[in-house]
Amino acid sequence: VKVTISGQKGLREQLLKKIPAAVQTAIQASLEKSADEMAATARALAPVDEGDLRSSIKITKGDLTVRVSAGGNRAFYARWVEYGTKFMTARPFWWPSWRLMRRRIRSRTIRTITKN
Repeated sequence: VKVTISGQKGLREQLLKKIPAAVQTAIQASLEKSADEMAATARALAPVDEGDLRSSIKITKGDLTVRVSAGGNRAFYARWVEYGTKFMTARPFWWPSWRLMRRRIRSRTIRTITKN
């Protein structure tokens, strides 16, 4: 069997063809649950002035991908809050959320893959 893969997109397409649809559905559900928990934790830890930062924490879903992000037009300063500036002390919310959730996310994902 000869497989030709050109680029990351080609690799992704080839890998997705090998994963049964039921397994893909289970993995996507697991990733979405993990993203919901991560976003909720980040929102809980985010400092609140007017609430723009907290409300900017969003989840973007794709095929076997889920992205949790913070910032945007109204909360462009998210990284300044996380890391601080020379004029402002850091008030981390993102990385503490990740550190709290990473083992749970990893375990859930591994369980889902091995179960299916």
